[in-house]
Amino acid sequence: MNNVIFRAATPDDSLEIAQLTIIAGGGIFEFLLEDLLKNNTLENVLASEIQQETGTLSYVNTQVAELNNKIIGIIKSTDPKEQVVTPEMKEFLSKKKLNWVKRFIF
Repeated sequence: MNNVIFRAATPDDSLEIAQLTIIAGGGIFEFLLEDLLKNNTLENVLASEIQQETGTLSYVNTQVAELNNKIIGIIKSTDPKEQVVTPEMKEFLSKKKLNWVKRFIF
């Protein structure tokens, strides 16, 4: 019988975490980041952020569920105080998208 194993994520998990994060986002990442994807994929953009030790997408804030050495699920948890519009967001999001984001965060 195979058992699901829960463990802390590592930077090496970033691409698989990015793929599952996109699915869970239900289109939000495509909407917010479409302007950044000219020469890159959404998976790669998110994986790059996930590999960082800081930030709400960081692998540090992620647990993975693994079955037969394949990640089948993720659990993300962050401090609600981190859910803010960052200076980086202001640099790359349009005013329209920033206003939309502000409706959901503090």
